Amino acid sequence: MSFKTKKQRQDEKIEELRRELAAREAKQKAEAEAEERRIEQAKEHAGDNHTRLVLELYDLLGVEPEHPNVRVVKGKSMSVAVDKREDVRSVRLFEMVEALVEAVDPSVIEELQRKDDEGREERREERSEARKASAKSQQTKVEDKPDARATPAPGPAPTPQERVAQPA
Repeated sequence: MSFKTKKQRQDEKIEELRRELAAREAKQKAEAEAEERRIEQAKEHAGDNHTRLVLELYDLLGVEPEHPNVRVVKGKSMSVAVDKREDVRSVRLFEMVEALVEAVDPSVIEELQRKDDEGREERREERSEARKASAKSQQTKVEDKPDARATPAPGPAPTPQERVAQPA
């Protein structure tokens, strides 16, 4: 039987805590990277639409910029809803929407989600049918075309010098 000194037990405990900390940090880093990839993918596929949506939500809920810029354009003063601290405004918007969602009866949220799911399924079916119809029309077009290999290919196009030398 081996006995460990108090110092050895403390060192082992410290090492265990360091491993736990490293594991948690690695997990947080992986989650942050996954979120960053999700954001980049959203930017790539729907960036403008997301921006329009957020701007509409700002207007709908009256979330004004922290410090709106005022620009002078061709002698006219224009208020531009551009905020150098857009992140602060976005957090304020999120908090407002979150409070509204929490204040609403859960059955209303469930009903909205159910309708959204149904609508998504209907749109998926419509896209599937459209793809099938498109594939059939493409197949029909290919069948209607004469085989390109059956007709002899025309000779090479004449060079500019050859075109000038040819009688009109």
